[in-house]
Amino acid sequence: MSFEKQARLRVRAIRRALPRQTGCGGVQATLLRFVLRKVMTPFKPIASRTLIFKSRAAEKVTERITVAVSAPYSPPTNKAAKANAGCMVLTGGDPEHASEVWGFDEIEALQVALAHIQVFLREVANSGKVELRTEDGKPFDPEASPFLTKYLKATKRT
Repeated sequence: MSFEKQARLRVRAIRRALPRQTGCGGVQATLLRFVLRKVMTPFKPIASRTLIFKSRAAEKVTERITVAVSAPYSPPTNKAAKANAGCMVLTGGDPEHASEVWGFDEIEALQVALAHIQVFLREVANSGKVELRTEDGKPFDPEASPFLTKYLKATKRT
């Protein structure tokens, strides 16, 4: 079944489940808009990285995790954000659990999304409970990318 057909079926089920009382049309419409945006807009990453979490306690316990960002968009889904743009961030494996981060404009929303992933990976790496590895088994340090380190060193102003 196509994604669009699944989304339409979900929306129909949600419409049937919503109360049909008078005076709650605004709430119903707001909820429906939120659900439609979540259901009809699948998480489409523009950049992603899959890492392996290897438990330090048990030798063979490993888990794959994907971190990803979507293209920034305007306006953000959450109107209460008081921001002009948003960007979806995935710090897990399930796109249903992607989070929205916000920024003044689309560039800032993208910067916040990348910073969010950086902080997440740093906290995981510094927890001491797991070892981060790339898919080919090499150790991964979120602070020591050779390309990023070289670029930052070359562009550092003295």
